[in-house]
Amino acid sequence: MNKHFKLLGVLLLAMVLLAIPFAVQADAAEGQSVVYLMDGATGDGSSPESPTKSINTAFAALDNSLDCTVVVCGPFTHVANNYFVRQNWPKSVTITSVYGGVDYRETNNAVYNTAGGIRFYCSGATTFENITFKNTATKNKFFLVVGAHHPITVGEGVVMEDYPGGATATAFSILGGYQAKSGTNGAAPKTTNTDPVNITLKSGNSLVVIGYCRGISTAGKVYGDANITVEGTAQVDALYLTTAQSPNTSLGNVNLTVTDQAQVDQVISVANAGTTAENITVNWNGGSIGALDWINPAAGNVAVEVTGTTTLHASDAALAAANYAEIAKGFDAAPVKLVAASVTAAIYSNNTATVRYIVSLDVAEGQTVESYGVMVAQNAEKVNIATATLTEPFTGTTTYAVDLVNIPDTALDTEIYAWAYVNLAGGTQIVLPLKAVTVNGLIPQE
Repeated sequence: MNKHFKLLGVLLLAMVLLAIPFAVQADAAEGQSVVYLMDGATGDGSSPESPTKSINTAFAALDNSLDCTVVVCGPFTHVANNYFVRQNWPKSVTITSVYGGVDYRETNNAVYNTAGGIRFYCSGATTFENITFKNTATKNKFFLVVGAHHPITVGEGVVMEDYPGGATATAFSILGGYQAKSGTNGAAPKTTNTDPVNITLKSGNSLVVIGYCRGISTAGKVYGDANITVEGTAQVDALYLTTAQSPNTSLGNVNLTVTDQAQVDQVISVANAGTTAENITVNWNGGSIGALDWINPAAGNVAVEVTGTTTLHASDAALAAANYAEIAKGFDAAPVKLVAASVTAAIYSNNTATVRYIVSLDVAEGQTVESYGVMVAQNAEKVNIATATLTEPFTGTTTYAVDLVNIPDTALDTEIYAWAYVNLAGGTQIVLPLKAVTVNGLIPQE
């Protein structure tokens, strides 16, 4: 099993020059389709002055060939129709209350009310950002986003109000795979596929996450990898690594990353019997994990069967957590241990500075290291990068370092980022994000 991590992402900018259809704001960003939505409106959704009151009308007005935005520009109530399904999904859609420099939460009390249980079925990449969801129901207090193997992102600035949380019946939930009846045109979902799951949470609260499928008794073989990232300020009540109410399911690899100030109260392996996964990897790079339950007592002490390995990668902050040992005990022995030994700085008479990262690498018996190293980068007046890649063989533990030099005095307060890594035989790469620092943070100036 290969685990690939990239040290630096590549930003791709796509400019699509297509005609903007009617019911789309004339000054929308080029290559985008935008519609406005709020209660009591009588317009076609083409502008903040002419919003539509129907989410179905809003989606119908979008140009499906473009990246689309639905702007909730005032109070909007999604009635409890239980199922929101549209087969002609846009290329991608963002649902927000901030657009064109206007925050409609502040100017027009924008809020997305859910007046009962809603299953929101996605047929394409979907992002929620800068928006408030509010439960107004007295029963069926849930909003369930069904990703159906499309990328789902809860971006920055998302708040959930008055959802009790804790379980899918009372929370704002994200389901990476299929829900029963979520196939195309109401058909049964595919029981065999290799489609991946990609869930990214950057904010929000009262969240419940299920990696793959839910409510499908014959889910079959779903071999696509599930990549779940909880970052920023996201607060997750419960995170199921695999499935819920979907027994007899064979899954691919599950990769969970928790970082920044994110909070995951409980990680649960599975909610039903008969589920297998190839490999499970948890990257605890920051934030908190309250508990990790491989055995689920609430579901009759069921557990996921892992046919490969269970691996925990932990940052220095995670290693220092009071419950680290409890979280770590259910994992296989780590093949390597990467630890930041120290980070120091020096300022020289020529008004430049140097920052040195020293990393300790401990390799378990039986593991073959092909290369290891560290990369340090600062983006100030110009990009300054230093790398060290080593291939010298060693046994047990080694220590290595890299210096970022010629840091100008104008960049002493600019953050410096670093990553340590090791490449094992077989293609496995393990990456440890190191602590971001500044020169002045390491050497306070008078």
